[in-house]
Amino acid sequence: MTRETICITGANRGIGLALAAPFARAGHRVVATCRGGSDADSLRRAIEPTGGSLCTLDVTEPSAPDVLAGAIRGQRLDLLIHNAGVFGGPRQALNDMDVSAWREAFEVNAIAPFRLTSALLPALRRSSRPWVLTLSSQMGALSRKSTGNPAYHCSKAAAAEQILSRTTARRCCAHLSAGRRSRAVAEVAHSELLNPF
Repeated sequence: MTRETICITGANRGIGLALAAPFARAGHRVVATCRGGSDADSLRRAIEPTGGSLCTLDVTEPSAPDVLAGAIRGQRLDLLIHNAGVFGGPRQALNDMDVSAWREAFEVNAIAPFRLTSALLPALRRSSRPWVLTLSSQMGALSRKSTGNPAYHCSKAAAAEQILSRTTARRCCAHLSAGRRSRAVAEVAHSELLNPF
């Protein structure tokens, strides 16, 4: 088995922790991020024995790309998983919308993956098979009828479209080198990899 370096955002609980722990058990080095280190004990126990590290990071902060790039500087990055996500607050009705929470949802779910990928391109270039995955949701699928929660729905749709768009994917490939691809995980439950080409 080739030991790989894997970066996962929002990894202290839920899907992020469920991804980080088995990668670490398989012997891979996991660089994991979360907003606060105080609730990351399970994550530390999972990743530190195999040389993994925790990077305390709010993906919406202007300094986030530089902080994460600094944690991986000089190393190879084989897999970048954009897992950090927020729902957009409880008030998502036409007559009662929390607009600030909606903006935060776009910052976390759609804008941060683009910014972090850009900052980590030098580390991704060092890998012979780099992958960039963004976790989305069925609620972000434009082919499905929306049942409310527009902040979450729109931000996840934007995330999937941004990664799956031919323009973005081809630019990412051009930066990484010919033949390498950026893909999105559109439905986590089925781990479906969508090919943007």
